[in-house]
Amino acid sequence: MDRLATAQDPERMVLAERAARLDHVIEAYAESCRLSAQERRLLLATVKGSSEKEVAFSLGCRRSTTSTYWQRIFQKTGLRSQIEVLSAVLRWTIDAGSRRQFVDMTDDAISPTVTSLESSSRSGRSLEPGDSS
Repeated sequence: MDRLATAQDPERMVLAERAARLDHVIEAYAESCRLSAQERRLLLATVKGSSEKEVAFSLGCRRSTTSTYWQRIFQKTGLRSQIEVLSAVLRWTIDAGSRRQFVDMTDDAISPTVTSLESSSRSGRSLEPGDSS
């Protein structure tokens, strides 16, 4: 993003700052769980609302590989689903003393993703690794 364009558009600047904070929180959480670089990118893309197909494309791999990454994330975190991992990221943010960042991010990035995952779960669509939809 062009710095001049950002400086001229305050709304864009706020969104860029929030995105940077989100990236920072995800990176810190991923580091605390000792996630690999690809697992970190998978987690970040998922939190930002990318579909499995989009995530696989951005990582340069197949969906089956992203399923393997999710399995590794589950092993490293001791959690069993994507929703649990996203919830853990939110809890970790709060526990780290970042309540203001949490409020800002849930409004713009994380909350829609969690809502989307929850509604997909209610509709019976699998969100677990290996889901080929």
